[in-house]
Amino acid sequence: MKLNVTYDSNALATAPAAFFSAVDYVVTLFNTIFTNTATVNIEVGYGDFPYDGSQLTSYLGLNQQNNVVSANYSEARQALIDEGAPGASTLPSTSPFRGQLEMGSAQEKALGLIGSSGAVDGWVGIASNAEVRQLGGTSWSFSSTATPAATEYYLVGVIEHEFTEVMGRNSYLGTRGEYGIIDLYRYAAPGIRRTDTGDPAYFSIDNGVTNLDSFNDPRIAAGDLGDWAPNAGPGGAFHYAGADAFDNNSLPGQINALTLTDLTLMAALGWDAPTASPPPPASPPPPASRPRARRHRRRWRHHRLLPWFRPHFHPFHMTPRIAQSQRS
Repeated sequence: MKLNVTYDSNALATAPAAFFSAVDYVVTLFNTIFTNTATVNIEVGYGDFPYDGSQLTSYLGLNQQNNVVSANYSEARQALIDEGAPGASTLPSTSPFRGQLEMGSAQEKALGLIGSSGAVDGWVGIASNAEVRQLGGTSWSFSSTATPAATEYYLVGVIEHEFTEVMGRNSYLGTRGEYGIIDLYRYAAPGIRRTDTGDPAYFSIDNGVTNLDSFNDPRIAAGDLGDWAPNAGPGGAFHYAGADAFDNNSLPGQINALTLTDLTLMAALGWDAPTASPPPPASPPPPASRPRARRHRRRWRHHRLLPWFRPHFHPFHMTPRIAQSQRS
């Protein structure tokens, strides 16, 4: 893929060089591991959300998809089969869901359903280091390789989390009558798809036989249906992802990196990825200029990473989490 990142005026004026290096690291990594011909355009903010300029006083990260449309299930299924996506062979000829399949423009590009466009595919806002400190006396770790200190959050993992949600790592089951590609791999038991927001719910590419990781239930740990769950729900079936970029809750003091299961999930969504994690690329230097992207506002879906001390979170998850994604 070709990931085009532009920055809003606040990021250009206030972000430290280490922030741009962290974003560039993720861009280079994604351009390496995802081999689709798709070009994805994301506008990034630092200390604000570039979609509307709002500050990130309550979130570590925030994203919003652009150009979300209702898609044809049969066309999407055939595109996944043609790409050899993991689990595509288990998809039935007719949709297992009542309702409409929804997709953002980035995922449509991955599946070859639309061509290249200069329009923004999504917006990502990252809290500034000052905002992170206000959330709980913590800060970012900007390094891609060093283990963060006990009070630091791994910025690269948050960027990976937000970017992949713009790329389509979203469940739409929280909206009546809608579902996403990710929901086609959501299982309650072997052979039984989870077609609602209940528990248990886990990711599987072999018709539910293998639980690769458990999906989050927002009623148990406030957050996104498409993130990995931090602990077991009442249903009992649970597989913990561990330190992972796709976790619903991000713990400080650890590298929450992309895992093989994460790459398998992205491949199942239509993003051609290797079967094993490649060595990370070297961090490139910041580019000489960073023009600001144009904004295209349509239907939206929104995701956020919340601070650890929010009282309504489960005690285990008293950590920032990546927020629910929006769509335009």
